[in-house]
Amino acid sequence: MLKGTFLQTNITTFSSNGTFTNPAPSGGKNIRVICIGPGGGGGSGGSIVSGTASSGGGGGGSGDYMDVTFPSSSLPATVSITVPVGGLGGTTVTGAAGNTGAAALGNTTFGTFVTAFSGGGGAGGQSAASSGGGGGGGALTVGGTAVTSTGGTAGVSGGGAGGAGTGGGNPSNSWGGAGGGGGSSGAQGPTGGNAGLAGSGGGAGGGLTVTPTATNGGSSGGLLSFGINEFAVGGAGAGGAAVAPTGYTGGSGGAGGASSAAGVGFNGSAGAIGGGGGGGGSSISTQASGAGGNGGPGFCVVIVF
Repeated sequence: MLKGTFLQTNITTFSSNGTFTNPAPSGGKNIRVICIGPGGGGGSGGSIVSGTASSGGGGGGSGDYMDVTFPSSSLPATVSITVPVGGLGGTTVTGAAGNTGAAALGNTTFGTFVTAFSGGGGAGGQSAASSGGGGGGGALTVGGTAVTSTGGTAGVSGGGAGGAGTGGGNPSNSWGGAGGGGGSSGAQGPTGGNAGLAGSGGGAGGGLTVTPTATNGGSSGGLLSFGINEFAVGGAGAGGAAVAPTGYTGGSGGAGGASSAAGVGFNGSAGAIGGGGGGGGSSISTQASGAGGNGGPGFCVVIVF
């Protein structure tokens, strides 16, 4: 006969704001908190006069991942939880440089005890220049939002920098957010940065050559937490759908949309949990560019054992 003590585990997930009730504020339990910061939105593609090379919108950076365990006696009877949505993607334009994607309006928090910082937004597509990708959130600060051709800064302690006409930067540790890919002038959209436990960076939108000739959008960064490499696929149309997370980790960023030499640019796709949005594809000035995809939302899970 098997004898022993089996711990009862209670798991509560939060995909929006809520309140956690501590079952044992006087002690006797452990409380594990996992928070994932929201991702930044992708920038929209540029809509630039034919005969001038242009870049697609930069991908958004992903949010940070935090995992902390507390003795229940160290926490109050109730704790407020904040779970923001991701930053909005840049809106489509006609005859202008693209619009920058927004950073999320806040970070994912478990009271004052745990904060998972958000990723920054990607810049809009530019005329004869690259666009910057959003920076990934770190353990101490948010990832920066890109400014025209300059990628967003990496969040302090783990975040990856946004690309500047290049692929998004990878985080420096397994929990940091990844940078979004920066759109390349007259070329296919670069990929977002890869992720460990956090979401991955969004891929950049495709640019137009001088000819003009259309190019494909970039794929998101890969999800590497379980020894696999899954990502949202960029291509000749709208950005492919983001990959949902496995377990309590971040999901992939969105993929960039392709550019169009005659019609409207294609939209970037939205990020999954914590992932950056994909950048929109560029177009000629008489046609609308592709919109950037929204950043993925934050997430929080509380495990009592």
